[in-house]
Amino acid sequence: MTAPARDVLNKSAFTFYCRAHSLNFRCAGRTLPGWPGLVGRLPGRLAALLCVLLSLGMLSAQAASIGAPAPDVRGKVWLNTAQPPAGGFGGRVTLVEFWTYGCWNCRNVEPYVKQWYRDYAPRGLAVMAVHTPEFKHEYDVDKVSAYLKQHGITYPVVIDNDFGNWNRYANRYWPALYLIDKRGVLRYTHIGEGGYGETEGMIATLLAEPDAR
Repeated sequence: MTAPARDVLNKSAFTFYCRAHSLNFRCAGRTLPGWPGLVGRLPGRLAALLCVLLSLGMLSAQAASIGAPAPDVRGKVWLNTAQPPAGGFGGRVTLVEFWTYGCWNCRNVEPYVKQWYRDYAPRGLAVMAVHTPEFKHEYDVDKVSAYLKQHGITYPVVIDNDFGNWNRYANRYWPALYLIDKRGVLRYTHIGEGGYGETEGMIATLLAEPDAR
């Protein structure tokens, strides 16, 4: 295989890897412009190295870690709640879900999140759905609001158009679930579809624990 051919394959692999892992190249809350074009001008091996370095950076100390205090969920625009939740998680078991309405994997997880909210909210479960857009049209708050009404989603949703919550959690995937206990400690994560029984079991376990003091 010629060197130019190897470069083309390496660049294609770079783009596929980054899209598959939902890597978002962001700086100070802004998407870095023109990164695909930049990659296209790099030698293949350098492009692959750049992807690895960026991946490692996103898994750095900023990542939300099991057993550590969970990052706050913040935002200026909340849907399905008149008053944004107070700082922290208020001593409640909380399910934080990263999603976007155009993601089919998120739509497949959605019925389970709604069912858990119906079944466990009376027992103290809080749900905070963080809507972080993947594509341009998903930044439109009116479209997000319309989707919630059409699909009967009644739990609080925060608009994360600046990727603030996404970056605080060092999240890389849609959907991603984070379970936080009554002390505000991250206890469980699940990426993608599946594992519904395991997730529900963890919700019940955390709800059964003593209240935080």
